[in-house]
Order: sequence, then C-alpha cells, then structure tokens
Amino acid sequence: MAHLHQDIATLLKDGLRGARYLVRKTTRAGDDADPLRRGVHHLTSLADAVLSTTEETVSSLLRGAPGDEARSDAALMRACRRLSGLADADAFETLFTRTVYRLAETLLTRRGIDNLFIAEHDIAAAARDLVPPAVRDGTDPARFWAEAAVALVARRPIRDIETAESASADGTGFATEPNAAVFLTIALAGAVAATKDLDAAGLGAVPDSAAAVMDVRFRRFADCLDRRDPAHALATEIASVLPFLP
Repeated sequence: MAHLHQDIATLLKDGLRGARYLVRKTTRAGDDADPLRRGVHHLTSLADAVLSTTEETVSSLLRGAPGDEARSDAALMRACRRLSGLADADAFETLFTRTVYRLAETLLTRRGIDNLFIAEHDIAAAARDLVPPAVRDGTDPARFWAEAAVALVARRPIRDIETAESASADGTGFATEPNAAVFLTIALAGAVAATKDLDAAGLGAVPDSAAAVMDVRFRRFADCLDRRDPAHALATEIASVLPFLP
C-alpha cells in the first residue's frame, strides 16, 4: 500500500511539474508591452509560484529518513554510493529515483536550462528495470551504472526543456540530446562515487568533473547506446576514464 501511495504521489508531482513547465513557457511567449499580455504574465507568475509551493509540499510529505532530501553534490554522490549496498527493491527504487531526479535537475540548470520537465515516474520505471547491485555478486559499478544509463535513456524522463540564451548548447548534447547527455553523465559520476574513496570535497567535485568529461567525449559515450550490447560498450567507456576522475 505504501508503494501505491508513493506511485500516486509521484504522478501528482509530475503533473504539477508539467503544468509548471507550460506556465513558464506561456509566460515567456508574446509581447510584454501588451497590457493584456502583462496581465497574463502576472497570472501565470502567480500560478507558477503556487505550483512550486505545492510540489514542495507533496515532496515533504514523502520524506523518508532524515537527510534523504539533501541536495548538495556531495550528498547526492553519497546516495549513489549507498545504492551499491541496497538489496531491498523498494528501498533501491526510492533512493535511485530521488537521487537521479535531483542530479538530472542539477546538471540541466547548471547549463542554463532554466525551464524543464523531468518525469520522475519514468526514472522510477527505469529503476524497476534494474537489478540492485547488492542482489547480484560480481557486478562492478561501471557495469551497473552503464545499465542504469541505458535504462534511463530508453525511458526518456526528460520530456521538455527550454534553453536560456546563455545555455551551453555547443554540441555537448545537454541542450540538443538531454536524455543521453544527462544520464550518461550521471552514470559516469555514479561509477566514480562507487569506486573511489573520496572525502566530502572530493565527492562534491564529481558531478562537475563528469560533466566536463562529457563535454569532450559525449559522442563516444552516446555512440555506445547504439551498439549491439550497449551496457557492455558503455561500461568499457566508463572504465577507461575512471582512473582520471574526479
């Protein structure tokens, strides 16, 4: 029953996020000098604030153990590390979903993508496609996170984005192929966090380091998704850069 309640709440949050995306998009369209347009802008800005507050309220009702809502880079990397020890499917799905959602949001906003809609229930579905690492012996982190990236890209949780003029759309994929770029970056970051003994400062540097690698090697990583065995190809690519990170 608790799992059902969480599924319903996740769908509710996604509905609010989708509405918020459309509200923000509508607010930006048109001529701000038009009096009618200014009135619409005021109403949509108010609706945006209400939707954001409501989403935060729903999220707060779903909080688990203290610290689950931590959003710092180091905390998110510690969460990636904890995934390796979770054998319980429900606990794995919950932590994976929340962590990947927050990392995806963080990576996109740092690229100047200031209006986005990420469907959390698609991330949860990808989590259910995976076998938790603790359940299967001998699975190295590079392989697990490669499988995670393949599952996430297939689900395409990043539904829509609007790119600010300052966004980094210089061929790295974050603006043009966000699902591939974001989840490949998360896979690389997750593998680093799981394999290296890093302190808080080191863990905090991992997401940006992984994103920097993706700036240079995005096409090599993305091409792995089209291979006959994409998880194997991607795990090999991840393993090739692990010694140099963070």
